[in-house]
Amino acid sequence: MKHTSSKNLQNNIATNINTEFSGDIFSKHAMMLGRNITDFKDLYSQKTTFSDGKIIECFPHLMGVADDQLKIIPYNNDDGMNQEKLIEMMGDRRILISIKHHAIDPLEKESLKLQCTHAQLIVKSSEGVMSLNNPQSYEQALFGDKDYPMMFFSIDFPEEVSKESIRDYENNIILWTTIINTFSSFPSNYDGGDPLSAKDRDSSIRFADMAMKALAGNSEARSWFKEERNKLYCAELVFLGLTLGLIYPLNERHLDSESFNLLRDQLHSKEFLCFNSNPLISHIDLPLPSSDLCPLEGNNESTYFGSNLAVRPMLVSDMLTSYIKYTVDRENLGEKSGRYQLELFKYTQRFLNQYLPVEAFSENSSVSLLITKVEEIILKEHDSYKDYLSKLKPVLRSLNEEVSKYSNSKNTFIPPHCFFVRSLEYELENKRKGLVGIKYFGHGIHKSLL
Repeated sequence: MKHTSSKNLQNNIATNINTEFSGDIFSKHAMMLGRNITDFKDLYSQKTTFSDGKIIECFPHLMGVADDQLKIIPYNNDDGMNQEKLIEMMGDRRILISIKHHAIDPLEKESLKLQCTHAQLIVKSSEGVMSLNNPQSYEQALFGDKDYPMMFFSIDFPEEVSKESIRDYENNIILWTTIINTFSSFPSNYDGGDPLSAKDRDSSIRFADMAMKALAGNSEARSWFKEERNKLYCAELVFLGLTLGLIYPLNERHLDSESFNLLRDQLHSKEFLCFNSNPLISHIDLPLPSSDLCPLEGNNESTYFGSNLAVRPMLVSDMLTSYIKYTVDRENLGEKSGRYQLELFKYTQRFLNQYLPVEAFSENSSVSLLITKVEEIILKEHDSYKDYLSKLKPVLRSLNEEVSKYSNSKNTFIPPHCFFVRSLEYELENKRKGLVGIKYFGHGIHKSLL
């Protein structure tokens, strides 16, 4: 894939992208969002005002792709499951990840999360496409309003995985997401401060075991999913469905005969779906994976999160550094932009204070010393961006290692923008953090605005 800089996108996008639109799309969006929108890039840009009055605009939501490679996918809830363009583009695929975001002036945690505010699993069935969400009835299992644009991402499997196995993994992902979605609840705390419960393989398997018990009618298991610590945010549902779909095949090879027969009967009758308030859930296709499907292997990361997760979750330190990285494009803005990165870094440290214990910041603590070192590296003007990264990366790794020691103190997350950041890393840096890659698929624009 050919990549281009934000500056080139800003210069070229009007001539090559605007031709895809008719009417006054941008004035309509400007009225709905209450801000100036003159071309396509304004829907997917972030603007940050700094203390000296400087405004820096960045374009992470354009994925760094050449303007002629941006894919526009119209959606409209009025069409129900018959989203023609999306169905056509998905082809044989059964799933996508969708990230919803507000292109608004930065607001606290929405800014920290690169303005990504909801994640959903898009599922293609024989009757069309729908979405699986927590909360279950979100957008009536569809795609969203005019003023809430979205991005679609596909799952990129390792080359050695056959097409037949990919379909099996997709079916298995849909099964797990549907079952867990049916018995799980959305947290009452909407500010995203809830820590990730299924943060490694063992805790993910714990959710799987409880889900199978809930499917069998076990009242204690169903109550377990209602406990606050076990409730799942939107992106946590997607993450857990993806991970279990890849490592826990729901076939007779990996289930005992009693569990497999129960599962098969439930999938045939779909009686368990009466507990799911998704209005389209009865239209979902739920085929079992083939009997020879095995857990996907190949992720031997030695991070705090361990191996065999679909994507690597985020420590709070990872959230902060990715926010700075994709908000101030130092590579294109030059080394003098370090002062603005530093301003962001100092601003975001208060989020570290929210999620780490007080002792982590005591004088001469490892975390405090590493933060000071990061600040020094960010502020200094280096010979090149490459030189800057060579100095910064080992210190950030050390900071993550120190922060990971406090992960049981509620600083482990899978926010919606984790999928977005992992996709940026995969597309732009060829880094796959997890069992699979997250790949850009297209930008969703409401059909009425095209």
